[in-house]
Amino acid sequence: MTKINEYEEFENFLKFSRDEQIRKKVVIIEYVSIFFTIVCFLTSAYLAYEDYSMTALAVSSDSLLDILVHLTVLWRYFNPSNLNVIKMDAYASIVLSILFFMSSLCIEFESIRNLVYGQKPVPSLEFITISIIQSIIFSLLSIYKFCLAQDFSQNKSLISSGIDSLITGLSNFSMALSMGIFVMNKNIWYLDSSFGIIIGFLVFIYGLHLCVTSLTTKN
Repeated sequence: MTKINEYEEFENFLKFSRDEQIRKKVVIIEYVSIFFTIVCFLTSAYLAYEDYSMTALAVSSDSLLDILVHLTVLWRYFNPSNLNVIKMDAYASIVLSILFFMSSLCIEFESIRNLVYGQKPVPSLEFITISIIQSIIFSLLSIYKFCLAQDFSQNKSLISSGIDSLITGLSNFSMALSMGIFVMNKNIWYLDSSFGIIIGFLVFIYGLHLCVTSLTTKN
């Protein structure tokens, strides 16, 4: 019986050590995510000012919400040793769900408004290039976060951060794709807004799922 208890204690110690190592990696990757999101915000704001691009303006506005998402996840994993893990997950998930709701509303509003008023994208090689680069960066960040989450017992907020990075990557890719198609065929101007509506809806669904599960866990 004593040997069994010792084995369980040793197994728990190994699990704690592994989680602690992953937690430190998560903190680093969230700092990296914040850095690239700030770069995304600045470049999009610059393009919005230079090219009068409403799409770039929407991206820069959404980047501010993404920064708040990463800050929330960073708070969750920065130093959780003295706090209740379940409560921290619940609080972080509630805040993240609110941010996802706000992000989805911004995306839906901008996309629907552009469709209604027939807002056509402004062709810009700079915008396409930057969007492709950002799409690759955020997609790689999301893949790395999902890989970390597989071996992490406290992975709820990390998965949310990975999904947020994936959404940013998909959004940038869809903008580059839709603008490239528009350059080849001026009649197809609505793809950007159509992609935006789909992405905004998916963000809302995930935010709703996150809110329901976090409230259930908290109670």
